[in-house]
Amino acid sequence: MRGEKTSFEQLLSVMPDGWEAKAKELGALARGREIKNALDLLRLVFLYLTEGKSFSGTAALLEFSGICAISKKAVFARFQKCGEWLRRLCERIYRNNEAIIEPTEWLGERKVYMVDASDEPVHGSDKADYWLRYAIGLFDLGMKEMALTGTGLGEKGHSDGGPCVLRQTGDGAPVGKGAVLCFGLGRRCLMYITGSRAGG
Repeated sequence: MRGEKTSFEQLLSVMPDGWEAKAKELGALARGREIKNALDLLRLVFLYLTEGKSFSGTAALLEFSGICAISKKAVFARFQKCGEWLRRLCERIYRNNEAIIEPTEWLGERKVYMVDASDEPVHGSDKADYWLRYAIGLFDLGMKEMALTGTGLGEKGHSDGGPCVLRQTGDGAPVGKGAVLCFGLGRRCLMYITGSRAGG
């Protein structure tokens, strides 16, 4: 409807102060002929993650939309350098909206990671042929690891007694719906997502 903000405009309205300068500071926005500012770099990222679906598709959409003429190789190079910048943006947005909290004292020095996976179909497939698995820091959104695997196994996490690993249930684990399992505290700990209850 006329007068309503687009999704991209809504995103820009919650961007933290200095987000454009951070792109240069963290190396995401280097000197280049095609992408000259942080706003267009952000457009590149979201085109790739939504309608672009590939580096060549993203390059075509960038040119079609009048943003810039760019090769798929250049799109890939730009995308590769965005990781830390995007992590910082997400962390600041979440903290500004109180969606990230500080670790509780009982965690001590332990890091906490969330384990999840997204469906990755091969070209032309209508199902998940692979899973992109990742572990992300719960309190800082830092990426611990990422791997492309088959779909035969549920989400898994292990610990040597140091980091805690959180995973969603719903893959056959005998725990209540909407809960996560916490490993690495010396005991198995069931925590509700709201954080209001915990039990051994």
